[in-house]
Amino acid sequence: MIKSFQMWLEPYKKMGIKPGTQTVKTLLNHLGNPQDQIKVIHITGTNGKGTTARLFHNVLWKAGYKTGLFMSPYLNQPEEMCVIDGEQISSDLWLDLAEKIQSKLEVMMSLGQDLPTEYEIYAAMMYLYFKEADVDFAVVEVAMGGENDCTNVIKKPVLTVVTAIDLDHQKFLGDTVLQIAKEKSGIMKMGCPLVLHKQNKEIMAYFEKKSREMKVPISLVEADDRIKYSDYQMIFDYKGLTITTSLLGKHQKQNIIGVIEGLEILENHGHLILCHEILNRAIKETILPCRFEKIGSWILDGAHNDSSLLALKNTLHDLGLKDLVGVVGVLLDKENLQGFKALRPYFKKMILLEPLNDRKCPNNILKQRLESIGYERVIEASNVNEAIGLGQRSTEIKLAFGSFYMVGPLRDHLETQVNKKENLL
Repeated sequence: MIKSFQMWLEPYKKMGIKPGTQTVKTLLNHLGNPQDQIKVIHITGTNGKGTTARLFHNVLWKAGYKTGLFMSPYLNQPEEMCVIDGEQISSDLWLDLAEKIQSKLEVMMSLGQDLPTEYEIYAAMMYLYFKEADVDFAVVEVAMGGENDCTNVIKKPVLTVVTAIDLDHQKFLGDTVLQIAKEKSGIMKMGCPLVLHKQNKEIMAYFEKKSREMKVPISLVEADDRIKYSDYQMIFDYKGLTITTSLLGKHQKQNIIGVIEGLEILENHGHLILCHEILNRAIKETILPCRFEKIGSWILDGAHNDSSLLALKNTLHDLGLKDLVGVVGVLLDKENLQGFKALRPYFKKMILLEPLNDRKCPNNILKQRLESIGYERVIEASNVNEAIGLGQRSTEIKLAFGSFYMVGPLRDHLETQVNKKENLL
């Protein structure tokens, strides 16, 4: 019997990342291929896929459909990745799933078959959980990439979505944006509708060619600049709807439009009935952890690479925010120098906090990078409490951004502080 999930998982975590789907397919086959017995909305991209996944989940759930959601990475514990109708899987159910996986791993070992990695186990647990729960829809965000991602084992999803593509995980996905786009296009399936966010000309030409070959109908998404802001809310019109949301910025408008387009496709194919009132309310009520999330005098955002940092800069400009105190931590393998250059005029001080991940960019290296592009007041913090303490000394708005492996733990500490204050009142 598994008593500690983390201890049980440790040998599989040590296997690292092994792109490819054969091993997870073997495991799922032993489990009866649950992934092919549910309606899957499969989502990839570099930026926006998490927001898109959460929006799909919230709208479908509020519309009365039992809806599973798989998102990665998690902020604090792996159970966060599996959600049904807004409720995270319980620790007991999580361990039960692990027990079922373990029984199949023993079969695989006896047959001399390759064993899965950490995220391949997560993917198998997720598909099994959603199948056993008999969900109406499973909204699945890829863990990394597309074609060789552990979630890319569905024969025919009801919808695929490709959000904004940029350089990311080059070690595994390719050295150019086009190579990465080709990897992400691997979630496309013959005849399955695709919602595609507008990309550069080279990538668009590639997707158009591949869609013709695979008979995939494309719904193209491109947001314009017609946006109003009021008290940290974004308001815009689309297809006769007036959308109000706390998800801010043109990039979030594009994510929301992509979800609306995807829902219309599902309705046209007879998978659901769409109510505009529920759609509006679900979007308005969607608050995403660490996506320009406001907690007291803090704003938390998961911007960590060039494109997401540039989107963050545009949001700060649109809201008229400046003279901020920043708390930032990133991973060493992310392209972000151009993004940091664009953000420099918006910060009066920067506090560095290393992410809780082996791939972290050490504070001293990040300090050198920031100072080389003009940042003047850069302070290194050794832990979350020190970073929050340094930030709290300032009356200005604090913006914590970067890797979710940094922003997530910081958010957890801030929420604990807020809850303590509320209990004292």
